Amino acid sequence: MELEAGASTTIVEGVRLGRRATGIDLNPLAVLISRVKTTPLDEASLTEAKRSMSEIVDALQREPDYDLFGLSAMQRRSLDAVEKDPRLHDPLFNKWFQPQVLRDLIALRQGIAALPEPAVQDAALVAFSEVLRKSSTAHSGYPNVMFDKKAPRKKFFKKTTTF
Repeated sequence: MELEAGASTTIVEGVRLGRRATGIDLNPLAVLISRVKTTPLDEASLTEAKRSMSEIVDALQREPDYDLFGLSAMQRRSLDAVEKDPRLHDPLFNKWFQPQVLRDLIALRQGIAALPEPAVQDAALVAFSEVLRKSSTAHSGYPNVMFDKKAPRKKFFKKTTTF
């Protein structure tokens, strides 16, 4: 069963009715969202992923440096890998994300990549896409994505950030 097509409403309804559903979309984010909306997930796996991501967010909120105490070995490796990640010094990534934000984004993305189940990783990536949008230096007043040279300094995570 192919699971890609726009907002995937038709596919979701087809799956809900027990029918075969097929769709096509060129937008990789739309494909990801469609796949997440139509893939059954185990509640225990989602709960564990939320706990893991929340611990990383909590560690990121304890500035100026990551507080690695109390994190699992997997989470420590994920945060340690941030400093070695090529995106940290890539000009394109640094254009769209302020340095303090980019470091946190990379840490969170590394944590998502470390989740054991691909379907749960996909669900976390959908949530991550919203975090990316809100934390970028893109100007929000235009329908097309435009770089905002006057973007105020951003703090990546707020206490209300949840996954």
